[in-house]
Order: sequence, then structure tokens, then C-alpha cells
Amino acid sequence: MSNPSSLDVVAISLWESKAYAEAYNTNTYPEVLKTFARMIDGVPKVQTFESVTSTFHNVAVAA
Repeated sequence: MSNPSSLDVVAISLWESKAYAEAYNTNTYPEVLKTFARMIDGVPKVQTFESVTSTFHNVAVAA
């Protein structure tokens, strides 16, 4: 998400498990930062949250 009147951008990643998120953070995220290094100022702020409720289990699966 971005605001046209600001340089700030917010990105949200959802992971099936904490282990998957940690694996991404350890193995892939450093490479992503290298890719964007010329386009961003500073280091992105990363915050971790836990889902306290979800309705994902109610989503119908296509046959």
C-alpha cells in the first residue's frame, strides 16, 4: 500500500506458519533487499504479528 503524497510504502506478507516466515526472512529477504537497495533509502522496518482470528477456513474450494 502506498500513499501518493508520501514516500512511505506498506507491504503485508501472510505465511502459513511461523517457520515459513522465518525461512523467508533468513534465506530470501536479504536477497530482496539487495535487489531494491538502489531504489530505497535506509532499511525497511519489519514487524511481525500473529493472526488472532481468521475466516480462511470458510473459503469454498473450487471443484
